[in-house]
Amino acid sequence: DVSLHLNTIHILEHIASSSNSKCTRLVRQGAPHALLRSIAATSRVRPLLEELCIRQHLLLLKLAVKEKKLALKARLCGVVTVTLDLAKQCINNIDLSTPLLQVLKIYASNSSNSVSLVKNGVLNLMERYFSLYGKQNIAVFRHALDLYTQVLSFRSNASKAASSE
Repeated sequence: DVSLHLNTIHILEHIASSSNSKCTRLVRQGAPHALLRSIAATSRVRPLLEELCIRQHLLLLKLAVKEKKLALKARLCGVVTVTLDLAKQCINNIDLSTPLLQVLKIYASNSSNSVSLVKNGVLNLMERYFSLYGKQNIAVFRHALDLYTQVLSFRSNASKAASSE
């Protein structure tokens, strides 16, 4: 039930926002892993539940501050490509694009995830974001540029990008 998921996410957002110790406790109790599994399950639901996706990724951003292994857990749950596919589908939705780009940047901090993102077309996607939001929305443009920089910080990805031009 969507309303149940939204209410649960809202409660978890409130707990994560209230204090550092409560956010740390949520992370220790396995909230990021459960949230990643929830994102994977939500991605299979059609039509796409945009509000739920936004809330899940915003909560994931709050928990990512305390979870050092989030990128690894995301890869193990199979959520890296899910988030990338969501970013491809929702390129025209500014509200959804911002948290997706921020989460993708966190995922790209892991070299394996970064290589996977490049293989799945993140560089082309970032170029589309640059052309769409370069003059319209500086915040989205900045997040896209941060992700582009993060992905290219790994030598193998930088050489692939240079050879494709």
